Amino acid sequence: MAEDAKSLIELATRRFVGEVPALEPIKLVVGVELKGRGDVQHFRLEMPEMKVTKGPAADARVRVDMRREFFNVMAREGKVPTGSRPSPTGRPRRRDRIRSCA
Repeated sequence: MAEDAKSLIELATRRFVGEVPALEPIKLVVGVELKGRGDVQHFRLEMPEMKVTKGPAADARVRVDMRREFFNVMAREGKVPTGSRPSPTGRPRRRDRIRSCA
């Protein structure tokens, strides 16, 4: 059963901030682009409130572009990589990346 993209983005953000607590107080707007089969979904994430809205984020400072299937797995199971162990699903493909917009 497919989970709601907004709730998955919130879950992934909470898990990420839990692993990197220094990001918790930072005010940041993130643009999230999830690519599926012939479909692209755009979301705007406001931190630290964790407010997710559907639609493009023209004022985003960071953009996250991922395949939807990869994002679904990483939102539930992914961890921040350290130098000693690989990510749980292997190395991300080149198109699954995070870019700075600044």
